[in-house]
Amino acid sequence: MEPITWKYIEFFCGNAFPCNSRSGKDEITKQAMMKAMHNVEHNFFAVGVLEQFDDTLKLFEKMLPRFFTGATEVYHSDSKFVYAKN
Repeated sequence: MEPITWKYIEFFCGNAFPCNSRSGKDEITKQAMMKAMHNVEHNFFAVGVLEQFDDTLKLFEKMLPRFFTGATEVYHSDSKFVYAKN
């Protein structure tokens, strides 16, 4: 089994043990990963990935159209200012 890295665990796990421990012990790392997975599943509506920003914007447009309709178009436009429609 490949070792579990802390790349995203620290962002989703929290600040209490086992999240704040980088002891390198597999069992503690696994506990932190499980807590992070639980938090993502129960506390976030959607999670985007910066490396796939276009896909993230498209996901947000589909899942949260009230807030993100046209976000991809605005992101790719040359406009410096965007005014909200009231």
